[in-house]
Order: sequence, then C-alpha cells, then structure tokens
Amino acid sequence: MVGFATTVFLFVFYAFAGLQLSSSGSNATPLAVISGVASDLMIIVQMLLLGRVMVALRPHLALPNPIKNALTAAGLIAVAAIVIAQLLLVTRVWTIKTNSAVTSPAIGLLGVWMIAASVSGRRTGATGRGLKRLGLIAGGAAVILGASYLAFGGYSTPSDPRALRNNIST
Repeated sequence: MVGFATTVFLFVFYAFAGLQLSSSGSNATPLAVISGVASDLMIIVQMLLLGRVMVALRPHLALPNPIKNALTAAGLIAVAAIVIAQLLLVTRVWTIKTNSAVTSPAIGLLGVWMIAASVSGRRTGATGRGLKRLGLIAGGAAVILGASYLAFGGYSTPSDPRALRNNIST
C-alpha cells in the first residue's frame, strides 16, 4: 500500500510539474511540490518497512550463514543509503542529481537482495510461488535500474524545458 501511495504521489508530481515546466519553464506549482515531497517521504517509509522485512526474512533464507549475513547487511546498507539520501533531498540539502547518484546504485543492490531472497525463501517455504515471481521481476528491474545508471553515466536532464514537451534531447 505504501508503494502504491508513493507511485500515486509521483504521478501527480510529474503530471503537474511536467505540464508546468514544459509550457513555461518556470517553477513547479504548489501541488507538484507537495506531491513530490510526499512521494519522497513515502519512499522513506517504504524503505524502513523493507528493512524490517529483510531482518525478519533472514532466518528463513536457504543460504549458508556467511552469505545470509552478507546479503542482509548489503540490503540494509542499501536501505540506509536510500533513507539518508531521501532525507537529504526532502530537506533540500541535496539535489535530485546527487540523490540519484546514491539511490540508483542502492536500488540495484536491493534488487540483488530481492532476487536472492525470492529464490532462497521459496526453497524454505517462507515465500510462495507468486511472491517469488514478483521478487524476481521487481528485483530484476531494480538491478537493471542500478546497472543502467552506472553504465550510462548517471543522471541527466534536458537543458531546455521545451524538450520535455517535444520529447527531444538537448
């Protein structure tokens, strides 16, 4: 439910901010700003809940203890990095570009945890077949996001707001 709310706020943000920025090049409307901040705050809640899931699922993973511990630690480090980055973004200490440099690779690391936990959790019966499939799909997408961020040189935005409306690169 938290993930759904995060996505709704993000869509509202892009709907209003995208329309505003593409038509005038000026600052975003108050609704766009509020929905953007709400989305960022919901990501923090989502990550904190995911951290609890990681800790709770750890004993049920069909992996040797050193691998289980390393996998859970890597996942929790990624969660902490995302939470801290989102807090710094919401408080306007960081820009979205700086935030993306931390969160995108961290999301890729979360994807690795999702894939491993989905496969391993299914072996022990801790997760069902449907949850395993969902974990593989979501984890794979997260790994692709993190890897593509690193492979393609990071965050970029068009320098001309009209490019958003015309779908061209500048």
